Amino acid sequence: MSLKENCKERIFNVITKITEISKYVIMVVDKNCYNTLSIVSKNEELLENGVSLIELIDSSNRNELPDFDCIYFVSPEIETVKIILNDFKEEDNCKYKNVHIIFISSIKKNDGILDLIASNDNILKRIKSCACLNLNFFPYESRIFYFDNKLKLYDYYPLKNTKILYDLSDKLVSVCSCLKTWPYIRYQNSELCRLFAETFYNALNASDLFKLHKNENTTKKCVNKNDTNDNTESCFFENDTNEQNDKTKDKDKAKISTNSDLVLILDRSIDSSILFLHDYSYQSLCYDILKIETEFSNNMEETYYEYGSSNNEKTEPHTVIFEITNSDKNKEKKKAILTEDDELWSSYRHIHIQEVNEVIKNKIATFTEKNTVAKIKKKNILNPNEALEALRALPQYESMIEQYWLHVYLCDSCFKMLQNKNIVDIGLIEQDISCNVDKYGKELNFSKNNANVISIITSNEYEEEDKARLLLLYFINYININEHEKNKMIDLAQLSLFMRKFINEFLKLNIHLNYIYLDENINHSNKIYHILDKNRKKIKNYKNIAKNSKYELSRHEPNIKEILLNIHEQNLNKSQFPYVGHNIYEEKYEKKKGPAVVPESNVYRGTVWEFSTPHEKKHSEESQKNKLIQNKNISGSISSNNIISSSNVSSSNITGGNINISNNNKSKKKKIIIFIIGGITYPEIKYIYEMSKELDLDIY
Repeated sequence: MSLKENCKERIFNVITKITEISKYVIMVVDKNCYNTLSIVSKNEELLENGVSLIELIDSSNRNELPDFDCIYFVSPEIETVKIILNDFKEEDNCKYKNVHIIFISSIKKNDGILDLIASNDNILKRIKSCACLNLNFFPYESRIFYFDNKLKLYDYYPLKNTKILYDLSDKLVSVCSCLKTWPYIRYQNSELCRLFAETFYNALNASDLFKLHKNENTTKKCVNKNDTNDNTESCFFENDTNEQNDKTKDKDKAKISTNSDLVLILDRSIDSSILFLHDYSYQSLCYDILKIETEFSNNMEETYYEYGSSNNEKTEPHTVIFEITNSDKNKEKKKAILTEDDELWSSYRHIHIQEVNEVIKNKIATFTEKNTVAKIKKKNILNPNEALEALRALPQYESMIEQYWLHVYLCDSCFKMLQNKNIVDIGLIEQDISCNVDKYGKELNFSKNNANVISIITSNEYEEEDKARLLLLYFINYININEHEKNKMIDLAQLSLFMRKFINEFLKLNIHLNYIYLDENINHSNKIYHILDKNRKKIKNYKNIAKNSKYELSRHEPNIKEILLNIHEQNLNKSQFPYVGHNIYEEKYEKKKGPAVVPESNVYRGTVWEFSTPHEKKHSEESQKNKLIQNKNISGSISSNNIISSSNVSSSNITGGNINISNNNKSKKKKIIIFIIGGITYPEIKYIYEMSKELDLDIY
């Protein structure tokens, strides 16, 4: 199941039902809803489905269209509702004819929104329907989503406010509603994960999830609130308080109780090395070193500046600005969004950059050879850019050529950055430190890794940011390096005050004590040792990888891969990853071999993991520090892996992940929803897709 397509279908199901009965319809949205719409659909698709115009609700020059019906697609906030009511302030001068209100998330019982609407007679006479879609998250990809929050790792370590967990829980409930899942819940055995797991469990059980599952349109029953006027069709949400609804809930619960879906809640301490390693798969590398934006602006007018672009060029999230040569042989700027709609991007985003570069060039060469006109124009020149210029003269291929040009640009830009920053030299040492095994499969010692790190940080050939990343990776993987030695190495690197502060502040978070090694009987002496020294299984695995790996710079594997394998094999450690209050499942499910069987009692509601993607921009020093520590790899800064969400992750997605089990008998695949508090990185996203395919599971 594609989460993104599912969300799109939910939106268009509601819109289509409205436009089928209303001839002239416009759509008014707030910023958050517009961002969600822009991720799942294009404006052209809305127009094709009967929406004549799309406007922002807080725009000062919105059109008055008294002959048009209006779909308000907004967040359930008091200020937003007040703007809606103001459109119908005067009975004889209303902006629109009839009204359909679609809230992006559930309305709280005590927030006063419905009371506020009910107090306005003018709008009551015009409301035709009111719905809740439960889409208050960003379905970034088919398996990834993230949330719209600006939280940093600082907000979680330690937890600044428990309200954060309640807000995240509400959003995860929405994701569960979209995936129609009622899963068991397990969590990494840390205080932060335990608190969130309990909060999320309570939110699921207090939600209206069953009713939303029953109604494909997610539209609740409408109750006429104005019996004094026969022409009034104002619709509001009906509470599930009557006996019939209780019976329906029980029936649905019994129906879902055979579900074996699982939500696994993790925090960023599950793997901190991955935050600073350079990853060379296409998507990871592009977002990292090209600093592609991943975060929506709070202000619709705020601009984003693309890395390497002039100051007056703005980009939206996941957007790239590049140059092509048009049919007149003039340079022309183009803007492209990196989405799954791009077949080349979708096919090759998780492949090594070298392979992508070769595939793209071969595709261009093959097409050129098949086209006689282009071949003549090309004059047997093999340069892909010149080949594209020749093909550009053929109007029928314009769209396809722009797509190829985008990926030629991305590949060339990545290789240029790798060369200019000497990242490949650093990358080899990064792999040695994180694996504690060299490229030949030989186990390394502290002295060797220490000498390699010093050779990099004392050289003037490498940028400050890359030195800082290498130092953090080194400090994270070695235990008992004292403060004096750390400061000495930082001095050797000749880092700026800001970068020194960043390193020290990140280490103070203490998130680098990886869960995998906490029960490995580590010697607590003052001797410096590698974090893998007591994990011979990992060392053996990295030795095998080194001997068989095609790329020596891609030997490290995120911890999430091992976790997913253990879940699939039902070997995930129950003390490190306990269940939330469910011993029956723990006893039966873990003992059974083959497809998991879940008992029919005490079933939990479904969950999905989220992502958010903070992106680094050049603001104040404090703002930069927060974003660097958040490791927004997605944007590049200080982390090669691009954390999609610094508040929580689920490949979202910004986004978290699930794994679906085999579907040979046309049965529904099992969903494993992984939610990482603190954000997910692009290398982890890559493995979510790979493990989904390998294990035949649905990962979100």
